[in-house]
Amino acid sequence: MGHLNYPFKDRLFGFAPSGALVILLVLVWWLYSPGLQGSFLLDDIPALQGMQTVHNVGDAYRYILTGTAGALGRPLSLASFFIDDNTWPSTPYRFKRTNLLLHLFTGLGLAWLSLLLCRVMNKHQEPLNQAIAVITMGVWLLHPFNVSTTLYVVQRMAQLSTLFTVLGLLAYSHGRVTTAKNINTGYLWMTAGIVIGGTLATLSKENGLLILLFALAIEYLILRKGGVDPPPKWNVWASVFVYLPLTIFVSWLIWRIPSIQSGFAARPFTMSERLMTESRIIFDYLGHIIVPVRQGTGIFHDYYVVSRSLLDPVSTLLSVAGLIGLGLTAFLSRSRYPLLAFAIIWFFISHLMESTIFPLELYFEHRNYLAMYGILFAMVYYVFTIRSDLSKFFQASLLIFGILIAVTTAHAASLWGNPLAIATVWALEHPSSYRSQQNAASVWLRYGNFEKTEDFLNKAAAIDPDIASPPLQLAVVHCLQGEELDDTEFELLVSQISQSRYDTAVAQSLEFMLQNQRNKRCVTLTPNHTLRLVQALQANPDFQGKGTRTANLYVVESKIHKYLKDYVRAAQALRSAFLHHSRMDYALLESRFWAVVGKWDESKDALLRAKNANKYSIARVSIDSKALAHWESYLNRELSRDEMPKR
Repeated sequence: MGHLNYPFKDRLFGFAPSGALVILLVLVWWLYSPGLQGSFLLDDIPALQGMQTVHNVGDAYRYILTGTAGALGRPLSLASFFIDDNTWPSTPYRFKRTNLLLHLFTGLGLAWLSLLLCRVMNKHQEPLNQAIAVITMGVWLLHPFNVSTTLYVVQRMAQLSTLFTVLGLLAYSHGRVTTAKNINTGYLWMTAGIVIGGTLATLSKENGLLILLFALAIEYLILRKGGVDPPPKWNVWASVFVYLPLTIFVSWLIWRIPSIQSGFAARPFTMSERLMTESRIIFDYLGHIIVPVRQGTGIFHDYYVVSRSLLDPVSTLLSVAGLIGLGLTAFLSRSRYPLLAFAIIWFFISHLMESTIFPLELYFEHRNYLAMYGILFAMVYYVFTIRSDLSKFFQASLLIFGILIAVTTAHAASLWGNPLAIATVWALEHPSSYRSQQNAASVWLRYGNFEKTEDFLNKAAAIDPDIASPPLQLAVVHCLQGEELDDTEFELLVSQISQSRYDTAVAQSLEFMLQNQRNKRCVTLTPNHTLRLVQALQANPDFQGKGTRTANLYVVESKIHKYLKDYVRAAQALRSAFLHHSRMDYALLESRFWAVVGKWDESKDALLRAKNANKYSIARVSIDSKALAHWESYLNRELSRDEMPKR
């Protein structure tokens, strides 16, 4: 059985590499530090605003266990936000600072993993192995494609999942090597890596399940190719801890295909169109990894052209052929150049969840946070180990690459630290993205510049005249300036949104309108105006059958009725919301509205629906059952009092 000369317990890095590690970590912190002054963005707010309800330990558990992001709610990521604060509104700096620390810790984990893998592939050259590991860490930490993941607070979910995946794979790899000397200890490390690392990664974000496939890639393309033979009963162990979980997940996936398919009703593309489009996006990602630039990056890519067929656009066919070519390259190079095969397979595995059949947004940079590691590791490794007349040229090119990514990351981080500048730059660099224009408008509005706000909202409306949110937002901006929409203009707005196409910012736009009506900043548009707009959207065929998104319209309607103290209609709106998305809190609040007006039977019926909905959410049962039981006890007392004979 093959074994390594540098086991886990030996010194990880020599004096010089350790000093280089420290210098790199300090450099990365210094380059990123201007970005820590930035603001919260987009999905940060819905992820964090639940903290405003946290007043005790029970509230904290509720916040952690009732997340709506992903199938599991990502409780570990939500819990991590309490490192920074336990209330809302809060200060972005502390959240971004923790994200940067996680980025550094993940870089250290990747350096450690790289060193172990190098020791398998490149025995008896320890100084070179340490240099490759440190340089790989540096290139990954400094790469500008990771800036949006690190400085976008909500992407802590991707960061934590990556960190625990890396630590789990490190434990697995160490365990596999250790089995050459101590089988029991080795298996203990392997099991801990997959079970503990995988569980923590998955509870941070569902991508953590991919640790199983990453482990197989390391097993077959690095360890075995490097002469580390499998220990006795490895197949039995793998059947229990790798293949069985994979089988369960794939079976669940097949069972959920109809539900996954239905999720595309809320998207402007089908499953097959998404798959074809992602083939093009994959090469876009690869381009940014290999040729890093700041311009054109960021979080707004909603304008990406959807592939309607293999020839529409024709680059779709070329991209699909390219993916097949990469797959063949990995297969054919697996013996002679296993690390090349490893880099390709690692990249493919990383994109299996978010770039395939699930009805997610098309393009996000954070999907490459872990994906780029295999490519960067292989690049650094081959630059220093392949003997060629061009070796010095490749090493010089790598140095230039390192300087380029450091300068680009410094520029990007400085922009991220200036909310007004980054919003304006994104709007200018993504002129076809209506969301980037809306984002710029919201930032300029925060600074009180109505002229700029209107300018960007008009650009958003011009980019896609069929979406509803820009005209709604323009109406609010006019209202904030004291401008009144006459009856003709208002009816024109109603007619426009009645025929508009669905977009995700509509509910937030209506909430913003209602919020400014409550605080008396918007007085020329009344809550009844907002109600009329909501009803027009509810009647719009493109806003129907969207599940959660349709339910949001009825939730806004309920808030309007509550503000108007019409609790019967507020309850009825929540019942409609519940029909589109069976959330326990919708039915519980409906029950309370019915109780306000003394409709005890209706309140009891809504409570029953709340209890039934709670049964299907395992994470919520222990917490919400207490609230439900308390409310049920109150209703029973009121019903008993109501049924007592009157004297």
